[in-house]
Amino acid sequence: PEAQMDRFMMKISIGYPDPGEEMQLLGGNYGKAVKLEPVMTLDDVMELRRQAEAVRVNDSVKRYIIGIVTATRESEYTLLGASPRGSLALYSAAKSLALINGRDYAVPEDVRDIACEVLAHRLMLSPKGKSTFGISVAAMRYILENTPVPTE
Repeated sequence: PEAQMDRFMMKISIGYPDPGEEMQLLGGNYGKAVKLEPVMTLDDVMELRRQAEAVRVNDSVKRYIIGIVTATRESEYTLLGASPRGSLALYSAAKSLALINGRDYAVPEDVRDIACEVLAHRLMLSPKGKSTFGISVAAMRYILENTPVPTE
């Protein structure tokens, strides 16, 4: 089970539709073939990937990533913290978020804003973690709140 927790880069919840949206779903084309139009080409995707890879990350932001991941490993609330693969995923996701936010450099807020989606599903809570937080997302938020953010 530990390796399976580390398989996916992110866990994103889209929630449920509201009643009006669900009514449209029931009255719509569910199960019928729908013609989709591409919104970008493969070249567009590859260019975005190249741009994300080129986003700069200074050492203080890298240390912040390491600090967060280390905190997941050392917390009394976790039995199993994020692996080095989690560090790499957080690094990559923060670079992508910086690009989405219109920057060619990552800042600590990029790391903080994407950390729960990247790391929470990789954690195995201890009994104390389960009784205190219930779910790993809440434990991850606690870890983020208690990990010093670089100011440089």
